[in-house]
Amino acid sequence: NGLYRLYHNFTGLNDGTYSYAAYAIDEAGNLNITSTRTVTISTNKAPVINSYDLRNNTGSKLNGATGLLDVNREYYFQINITDENGWDDIQYINITAWYDNGNESTTYNHSGNLGGNLNMFLQYKNITGTASFTMIWPNNEVELVLANCSETIVTSTTRIIKISFKPKSQVRYANTIGGWNTTQNATNDLNSWNFKIDVVDTKNAHSWVVDEYGVYRYTFIQPNQNWIDVVAQPGSNDTSNVVTITYSSNYDYNITIWFEENLTNQTWGTTIPIAGNVDILNSTDPNDDITPSTGDITFNGIGEANAVDIINVSGTFEPDGVTQTVDVQFNVRIPLGTMWGIYQAHVGVKIFQKQ
Repeated sequence: NGLYRLYHNFTGLNDGTYSYAAYAIDEAGNLNITSTRTVTISTNKAPVINSYDLRNNTGSKLNGATGLLDVNREYYFQINITDENGWDDIQYINITAWYDNGNESTTYNHSGNLGGNLNMFLQYKNITGTASFTMIWPNNEVELVLANCSETIVTSTTRIIKISFKPKSQVRYANTIGGWNTTQNATNDLNSWNFKIDVVDTKNAHSWVVDEYGVYRYTFIQPNQNWIDVVAQPGSNDTSNVVTITYSSNYDYNITIWFEENLTNQTWGTTIPIAGNVDILNSTDPNDDITPSTGDITFNGIGEANAVDIINVSGTFEPDGVTQTVDVQFNVRIPLGTMWGIYQAHVGVKIFQKQ
């Protein structure tokens, strides 16, 4: 019927990509060639992630199963992996994590989501059969707890890898709105931390999973001293010592300050009312919200009810760093008829997160 079939069996081919074409010539010498086709041969089997978890001693933290992560506490990723080509075939286990910023299409170190408090990159590297654990990012906003990282041999092809870390004070607060979706290996909760575990072998074959976790709110505040003093004659003014306030917050925040009592003469026990006599200066720290446009702010009395905002509008989440500082200083008017000497009063400071 004029139909002939061409068949050839190629054996013993190495892994790789091959190109092929077929051609035919009839008795009249006419030539016809097919288009070039390609075929890829690979006998390599990609690694398999048998199981994974993010946990501490209270249980799994995936999707808020037993609560969110507390900053300054230790947690660990635990991954059970099999590579049928043998463990020497494993090259890297990369764990990247990032705050999704309300958008599930974001990725690690996304251009709109940069900073050490918004991204993390932990890595296991297989160096001739020896485990090496490193934190590629960030610099100091997260701690890799090397002493508690481990590799457990199950069989010649299977191991359990544990990578331990501690998020520090300003790692971004995250708690998805409306409750957690408990589906694993998915990123489906907005305003959470997403992560990806990517296992790479020596032939660059990948296996990966993705999931989510949350982080509780956290604030810390500590002035270098909780009192101010002034020395001045009656009818004059004096500026107080500078109070440096160190603080942390993993979300937008306000900071307020107030006097707990009136100024007291340290020799005679006489007092000067805070109300109308003490100003917080606008020139002490350029990064607070007491500015030349607001001018110095006069206290109306003592107690938290008469507190003054040090930071309000400018109190936005810091993508980098573990702590910040702000300096405050006061001007005190010494009324006529007041005893000369050293006057002292205690101050209170408070940081609270915005809703």
